[in-house]
Amino acid sequence: MNFMGISCSQTQCDDTASVDSALTPMDEDQRAEGNTIPFVAPSTSTSQSHPQMNSQGFYIHEPPAKRTMQIFVRNFNGKIERLEILENASVEDLKTLIHNKIGTPPSQQRLVYQSREMVGRDSLTSYGVQNLSEIQISGRLRGGLAVAAVGEKA
Repeated sequence: MNFMGISCSQTQCDDTASVDSALTPMDEDQRAEGNTIPFVAPSTSTSQSHPQMNSQGFYIHEPPAKRTMQIFVRNFNGKIERLEILENASVEDLKTLIHNKIGTPPSQQRLVYQSREMVGRDSLTSYGVQNLSEIQISGRLRGGLAVAAVGEKA
C-alpha cells in the first residue's frame, strides 16, 4: 500500500528519524515487489513510546479526552468557589453544578460574566468563558410590590 506515491524506504522507522528522511517517492520496482509500508503520520502521544497497532497494521487512535476547565464563581457574600466543568457545557449545566456545590437553586441564580447575564442553553464558550474565568452570581429578584407615585392612589 502507499499514500500518494510515497512509501517508507526502511522496513522499520525509528522514533528519532524525521519523517522527511524516512520517506522517499515510490518507484516502479518497489511497487512491483509489493514490499511497501503504508504511510502513517508520526504519533504525538507522550503516554506510550510506541503507538498500538491493530491486526491489519493500522494505528489505533484513542478518542480525545474530554477537556475541562476551572472557573471561579463569586457568590453573594464575596466568597469565591472553584468549579471544574466541561468546556462545551451549557449555562444550565453550570447552574446545576453551582446548586450542587453552593446550594442555591438554579431558578434563583443570576450569572453574570463580563457584564453580560448568562441565560438559557447557550454554551459557556459562546459568552467567552475560558479556563480560570470568574463568574459573579447574584440572587434573582422575584415578585415585588407596586408602589404608587406620591399623590396618586394605588
